[in-house]
Amino acid sequence: FGWIYIHAKFDPQSQPLSVVTSAFNRFFMNILANRSEQEYVARVISSLQRNLSSSAIVSLCCLLPSVRNLFPSILRRVVSDEDLSSQNGVVVEDEFASGSQMSRIRLHFIFRKLISALCSVERPLALFFDDLQWADDRCMELLSALMMDRDHLQELDDDDNDDTHCLFVGSFRSNETNDNLLSHFDDFEQSTSVD
Repeated sequence: FGWIYIHAKFDPQSQPLSVVTSAFNRFFMNILANRSEQEYVARVISSLQRNLSSSAIVSLCCLLPSVRNLFPSILRRVVSDEDLSSQNGVVVEDEFASGSQMSRIRLHFIFRKLISALCSVERPLALFFDDLQWADDRCMELLSALMMDRDHLQELDDDDNDDTHCLFVGSFRSNETNDNLLSHFDDFEQSTSVD
């Protein structure tokens, strides 16, 4: 099957985290519509159920509404029917909008496990982030955490070699950068996990 590709394009009007969550949501909508991907989807579900708590899976389903159908028993057990039917992606703002240290740690953890579940030797993952000069602070923090956390990158590696099966690519307009973006780029340059 080859590479999995997820593309996110930032714009100046995007809401915090919305570009990243929309990109993953689109990916899942496409992959779930493809019957030939059932075995891959089953592997992803199994990995997420093994590595995330029920409440983290509920949070993931709030972040990515397209994955709700993958976890019906967990959602029924944890979330009431009324709450489940009223969720439309806005809940993301409730849980992660505060930007508190705990909510950031939880968000980063959920995305680490999601990326770990998505990629493998057979299905490496390429994440392309376009127009990073317009990325909000919370997205840049998430991307930084995903790229620079050495333990996370090693966790992605099932074969105990240096190949992580995940590629992050970003583009930006050099004439429209800001201090926050440049600060993240400085961190990337100093990191041993980012080339």
